[in-house]
Amino acid sequence: MKVDETINLEQEGFVFCPKSGECYTLNSLGQTILSWIKSGDSVHIIKQKILEQYDVSEVVLDADLEDFIALCVRYRLVEV
Repeated sequence: MKVDETINLEQEGFVFCPKSGECYTLNSLGQTILSWIKSGDSVHIIKQKILEQYDVSEVVLDADLEDFIALCVRYRLVEV
């Protein structure tokens, strides 16, 4: 999985996709996850990082992370 190279990820959480012309806003965790994907982290590594930093159950995290990645793929921010 990788972030499309044409995607512009700003520190403020704004994401611009030149392919679609769309602009999105991410919360801080969404921005961090997208940055981790961009740096080459696997879903397993990302999951471990979130579990270390946040008080969330693994079951909830699995579902939420899967949903987030699916949305990123749908909006052409991430390629699998």
